[in-house]
Amino acid sequence: MILFCPVALLILTGIFFNDHFFWCHWLGFAGLWFLYQKIRENFFKGFLIPCWLVFFVVYAAYLYWLLKYKFWVYFIGTLTLSLIFPLFFLVYHLIAPKIRSALLSVAVVFGLFSLFEFVLSRVSLTGTTPLDLFFHAPIELLRILHFIDFKIWCAWIIAACFVVGELIYGRSRKMLAGFCALLVVTGILIGFANRYLPRQERRHSMKIALVQHNLPFSEEWRMDHPSEVKNKYEALALEAAKQRPDLIIFPQYTFPEDIYRNPEFFAELAKKTGASILTGAHVPVEAGKSILDYGFMNLALLFTPEGKLGGVYQAMTAAPFGEIRQQSAKGYRVIETSFGKLGVLLCYEDVTSRAAQEAVEAGADILVSLSNPGMFSDTLMPYYHLRQDQLRVMETGLPLARVSPNGYSAFIDRTGSIVRTTRLNTEDILYIDY
Repeated sequence: MILFCPVALLILTGIFFNDHFFWCHWLGFAGLWFLYQKIRENFFKGFLIPCWLVFFVVYAAYLYWLLKYKFWVYFIGTLTLSLIFPLFFLVYHLIAPKIRSALLSVAVVFGLFSLFEFVLSRVSLTGTTPLDLFFHAPIELLRILHFIDFKIWCAWIIAACFVVGELIYGRSRKMLAGFCALLVVTGILIGFANRYLPRQERRHSMKIALVQHNLPFSEEWRMDHPSEVKNKYEALALEAAKQRPDLIIFPQYTFPEDIYRNPEFFAELAKKTGASILTGAHVPVEAGKSILDYGFMNLALLFTPEGKLGGVYQAMTAAPFGEIRQQSAKGYRVIETSFGKLGVLLCYEDVTSRAAQEAVEAGADILVSLSNPGMFSDTLMPYYHLRQDQLRVMETGLPLARVSPNGYSAFIDRTGSIVRTTRLNTEDILYIDY
């Protein structure tokens, strides 16, 4: 029995280090449920503490990139997140003695996990990401999510893992086997039906150029090389313009000027390219004042082909770590263009569902994620960040264009499939026909 925790640990941690078999980690949850069923009489010492240790190691592996930032942020984040699943098992254990029906137990697991997700979405800076990251559906089954909300999908997987654990243990085997078969058949039927249902025709047609300029992350370098930054932006914009895109998107990057109050560079660049240009930048809260002393605003700015500032989005949420003096917007607003409404996610706003959901409510046609994880480019953090954008697509059903200075930049279609992506630490332009 003692082997089940190390096996669950290996399977659960495997999600962070592979692409093609990430769904196998669900077996780790099934193993934990089996272990719970076998030793529920010795719950605290025999299960809860080993369960907590499993998730402490899992989240320590997931968050290791924070060691490049500050150790105390890494430690507190790991400790806090590692308590979520043990708390879930604890609450279920307190409820379980009152449940006589195996089928009702499955329903309670489903409802309890849904409740945990709801609470986390309201009280946590990271939203439901600590739970969601485990429940990517295999690409072949992503069609299900057009019919089933992603949060329901997550609870469904946990309930299915509970069923597998109960089947191994042998409690009400026939009933649970039937329920497990029902889960599988339902998923197949929904996927089959969705494949052959008529699709809504596209309302807009546009061509997008995603520019990954690969300039250094260092703030000192940016301040010492303003001309090089400008020359790079202009050269890549003119290169992208050769393909006649409707929209050129640059990533989140601290441009060496206040482009909100002095928009001449990007206004002229938009006129030269004949395309709209969307870019993200930090600008001072007060014109002419130091960002370090007075704080900053995190903005995405759209410049039209006529050389005008056509739209501004101000981030609602700062990065979930660090001493960041950011003035945040009080509400969400899309950027309206002649070819559709852009739902912008700035910096780390894409790691939670809040901004993406508000973009949907505001009528966005496409999500645009402008980020800059350059501090962590030699870790797996950019990969994790790309996966967060997949989650936002799976939750909203909207396609997403992601642009990062050093990678990954990508286009994710509305099924959650990554259609095109760049490599890390390379200069590249992705052209998307949408």
